[in-house]
Amino acid sequence: MTADEALLKRWYVYFLFYDLYCPCPQASFMSGMSRSMLGLESLALMLSLPFALLIWAMVFFAAALSVLIFCTADVVVVSTASPVWFAMFCLAMWLILAANNFHISHCISHCISHVSHLRSWIIGQVSQVTDFSANV
Repeated sequence: MTADEALLKRWYVYFLFYDLYCPCPQASFMSGMSRSMLGLESLALMLSLPFALLIWAMVFFAAALSVLIFCTADVVVVSTASPVWFAMFCLAMWLILAANNFHISHCISHCISHVSHLRSWIIGQVSQVTDFSANV
């Protein structure tokens, strides 16, 4: 390969992948988006809206399907579909709660503190009732 062929090959590759090497189109797009009325928020809306609509479409499809199954089906179909829907709901809630940094260990300690408070309240109520019945 001669030097001219190598130079031509390099220029061909450069022009073939011009968008990857030159930041000009991307920079002009971002500056145009930042000068719009909404600023960069319009870019965020444009990129996140299809995903959000897809999630809501799946939620409404699942709700409509569950209404169709549970309102028009017999006992066998409902008893088969109910555990599946419950498992899907538990898995979805697990992901949502874990994404929001709410884990089962936090829930267990919170429940234990409420149970001990509830236990002392029940003992107080029972002691009041027994004191009242002893006085009567």
